[in-house]
Amino acid sequence: MSVSKYTEEFFDTLRIAYYGDEAGMLSEYLRGECRLLLYLNISEEQSVQPGKIADKLGISTARVASILKALESKGMIERRCGTADKRKVFVTITEKGIRYIDEKRGNITGFFDKRFEALSEQEREEFIDIVKKLTAPEK
Repeated sequence: MSVSKYTEEFFDTLRIAYYGDEAGMLSEYLRGECRLLLYLNISEEQSVQPGKIADKLGISTARVASILKALESKGMIERRCGTADKRKVFVTITEKGIRYIDEKRGNITGFFDKRFEALSEQEREEFIDIVKKLTAPEK
């Protein structure tokens, strides 16, 4: 089978999974508010400027502003002005935001635990190796 055929088969499989009943949970985790909270939670910086969030997530600054407004109203993030330059805004995830993203991560972990139970240990290791190869930056 040609590489293009494998690519098409892979896309078909992803489409089926994406539109499946359980895909909503995974999709929610990887988009919008959850994705932004996840980034803040794993960022090495304690506070991050909105422009950097937009760059890292590959979304517009307007979209980031909209998400931040919603998260702030829910008490999941805090925005503060810089001490040296009051025009700079810094975003920090709150304890409530951390608890929320940890709960979502737990749901996703449970979802994948069930999938991995169907594989042997060797298949799990091979799968992870393949995913690492497919997601490694091109050289």
